[in-house]
Amino acid sequence: MSKINSSDLFGGNLLSKFLYFLSFIFLCLAGIALLSKIQTYDPASKEIISSETPWKIAILLFIPSVITGYIAYRLAGGKRNPAIWKDKALYDLLKHAFLIGEARIGFHEFRDQSILLSKMESIGVKNESSESPSQFIRDKIVMDRKVFDICRDDIIIQMIHKGKVWFWDGYGKKRTAQHFHRAEIIFDLKSSSDYIFSEVLEGIKTDDTREEKILLTARRDEPLGSLLSETLKGKGFEVRIVESFEEVLSELANEQYEVVLPTNNSLHYSQIPTIVSEIRDKYPDIGIIVLSGYYNQDYIADLKARGIDVFLKMPFKIEELTSKIRNVISKKRLSKSL
Repeated sequence: MSKINSSDLFGGNLLSKFLYFLSFIFLCLAGIALLSKIQTYDPASKEIISSETPWKIAILLFIPSVITGYIAYRLAGGKRNPAIWKDKALYDLLKHAFLIGEARIGFHEFRDQSILLSKMESIGVKNESSESPSQFIRDKIVMDRKVFDICRDDIIIQMIHKGKVWFWDGYGKKRTAQHFHRAEIIFDLKSSSDYIFSEVLEGIKTDDTREEKILLTARRDEPLGSLLSETLKGKGFEVRIVESFEEVLSELANEQYEVVLPTNNSLHYSQIPTIVSEIRDKYPDIGIIVLSGYYNQDYIADLKARGIDVFLKMPFKIEELTSKIRNVISKKRLSKSL
């Protein structure tokens, strides 16, 4: 297996290399300080009356070592430095992601993995222990390159990337949800590992760059609308503000949106159920997240019955709203691809 380790971080610039060297010097000096002793000599008795380890000096040297090392790490690109991952084989990257907890290996329910076991036996890899077939395959597929190669045609890789569920085969070629159902082995990658696979998974760097469009109902002349709009734009969304029932329907008729955010800032809370029903009847694939300061339980139950995806009480945390929006978009896109 090709090595993936911290030495690759030295692909950074001259400043990062200098800071790494400086960090190493500070660390060495801290080590020397710990190994040395500060002795106090009594001239009268001509004896050493105390001997102490200079802990304070060691700590003062260790702190700049950590600081300069971290700065150098960031300047070199950190773990996202392309120099670390470029030219690595797909097998190497999947193995690495699995070992650091960025990937899980799963199987479809109600399948016995007999096809995979037969292929493995054809290259002399047999399950002669009491280990379950699924666990045996998990262990072998990432630790034995021959097993990975013989099972490539049965592998599907999935990841949520840019709010959309992506699929690739065992060769890194982009596939559809149909391939997911036909595959036998599922590598489920965390979206946080996208930087690892940017060089080997087809289209991950360039494809599907469209923005996620949000339609927000709010008063343009009040802080909620402008503040929420700018905050969501900062999170990568494209946001359009409308104020009235009629504007919502007109906008949806002329533009494609992935999520509508009705609020009782520009709409009366009693209008929201009607507009939810209208949107759900005409645009069943659009996500609907209601933001309201009125949250009577019967009111919320009625909205859910009319087809909203999420109800958030005002006030809410922007991180919570962002997470809900991305989850709704992901689910809607996945249901379209099936």
